[in-house]
Amino acid sequence: MNDKSYMGTGSPSSDRFAFFAKGAYDEDAFKLAYNTKQTHTLGEFLTIAEPASKPATDYKGHVFVVTGEKDIIFCGGNCLQKPTTGSGNSLLDDTKPLYPNAASFSTYITPGAGHALFAHHGTAETISAVLSWCKNSGL
Repeated sequence: MNDKSYMGTGSPSSDRFAFFAKGAYDEDAFKLAYNTKQTHTLGEFLTIAEPASKPATDYKGHVFVVTGEKDIIFCGGNCLQKPTTGSGNSLLDDTKPLYPNAASFSTYITPGAGHALFAHHGTAETISAVLSWCKNSGL
């Protein structure tokens, strides 16, 4: 590929480390995810770094931040730690200032899961939480 704005992950071990939480997934799920993975744009990676992440002051909709308890990419492997920039129950609450005018803000952490939420044992629980949030938000 000659387009330098697209990137991919490396070896199976790097994908396992970054996206999967030990003991919380089936090996067949990992193999399927690895064998069917897609590329990522540079812009996707930049959204998790400062100063690229700026408050969405014009956004007035609902916000629901969802990730796995052991997400390496967003939480360094421990999303249950306290927020670093404000109040709240988990590290996910650090994203609240990015949506200062949101109609509502809530979070959900899938127990035991890593970044690849829908490849872990808690998939059904995560989907249920998302659907409940949608219903409760009138979506």
